[in-house]
Amino acid sequence: MKNKIVEILNMTELNYQRTVIQTYIDWCNMHAMSTGHLQLMLINKGMCNWFVREYNKQEELFLFEAEKRQNKVLQHEIDDLYDMFTTKIINYPRPIMFDTIIAAKRNISLSYTEELTNTNYLLN
Repeated sequence: MKNKIVEILNMTELNYQRTVIQTYIDWCNMHAMSTGHLQLMLINKGMCNWFVREYNKQEELFLFEAEKRQNKVLQHEIDDLYDMFTTKIINYPRPIMFDTIIAAKRNISLSYTEELTNTNYLLN
């Protein structure tokens, strides 16, 4: 499927990979509650795997539509169609998201406590 998409979009494999990664980063950024939460989302294997599965579903829908329109529309219209489908992932896996929120809050608390400890040490 990936090769067909690369061909339809008229892009290199590397540009395709960059597009997928950037879409994942943008999606995580849209749902993140803080910078720490964003970092945890980006490295969470379960979150990434879920996103790739959802992305692949959207790509299948794109292929169905693009094949009907191929040779009938301009390349930029195909690109826009791809963007329309692949940016539709607006929901998220609640259990994984909940875990990353808890972890982010825990990390913020630990960072804040460490910062206070370091500050108190400097003041004494």
